[in-house]
Amino acid sequence: MQTYTTPKDLTFTHVGDEPHIRKDGQQTTLRVWHAPCAHTGCQKPVVAKTTVGADPSKAGNFGRVHCDEHKLSKEAATAKWAAACKASNTKATEAVISEILQLRADGLSPSEIALFVSLSASRIYALLAKHSKP
Repeated sequence: MQTYTTPKDLTFTHVGDEPHIRKDGQQTTLRVWHAPCAHTGCQKPVVAKTTVGADPSKAGNFGRVHCDEHKLSKEAATAKWAAACKASNTKATEAVISEILQLRADGLSPSEIALFVSLSASRIYALLAKHSKP
């Protein structure tokens, strides 16, 4: 039995093949893979499909961790992503702002400054615009 373990440590098992007709009308066969749903207690599989002979590690079909019933809606996924972004948004303390201004005075771009401080380049641009002298 063939298996593939994703970088997120979810193991998919090849459960069979199924015929498929491509958009161009050509007939092909798809490999069907199942993994357990990450939702506690769920017995339904997460399903991924690849073309026969495709390297699973290079296929983009193994990113899901929930079955169709438990996958997040687009709205819920967007809200979860926004909350994670907000939680990771570091406060720009006076010390951080001073460091940014000094690095900018030394000739570094906002993208380069982002390598030294835990703020995004776009946040650094905004801080520089706010603290620049007229």
